[in-house]
Amino acid sequence: MASSIIPFGTEHSVALHTLVRKRAELDGELEQHQGLIRDLQKTIQNLDAVLVLLKPDIDIGEIAPKRVRPIHAAAPGEITSIVVDCLREAEGALTSRALAQAVVEKRDLDPADMKLEITMAKRVRACLRPLRLAGRVRAVSMASGPQGWVLATKQVEQPVTVSLELTR
Repeated sequence: MASSIIPFGTEHSVALHTLVRKRAELDGELEQHQGLIRDLQKTIQNLDAVLVLLKPDIDIGEIAPKRVRPIHAAAPGEITSIVVDCLREAEGALTSRALAQAVVEKRDLDPADMKLEITMAKRVRACLRPLRLAGRVRAVSMASGPQGWVLATKQVEQPVTVSLELTR
């Protein structure tokens, strides 16, 4: 297919062939999703017709769309529970990234999925803020650079910092 559009031997032919192939793939995916959209619209029309049959004076426009749960949605308090458990079991401070990796592991999700790890890190940071405001956790500086988190009741040794005095 790509060779009929872009003859071999043209400048940047490998890149062009790859881009043509990728465009065709995305176009096919879009077509598939448009078919799904048409099916959903048809189903909604059928539901609207039944609603009007059963209650002729119903205002269909007042029915608000329901938000779809995000991918890998956790039950209310699940992430917070995992974070607090990890901090309770930890010997020292943990970064939000380490906590996110622990959440991924405890929920049996794919640890190799970097996009998922970023999502979980955002969710972990989102649950740490109210915990900090409630006084259940506190942020501590770590020798390695990033901020760490500990339970407010735990005593953690502060990292040793070396200061150099400049003499004149």
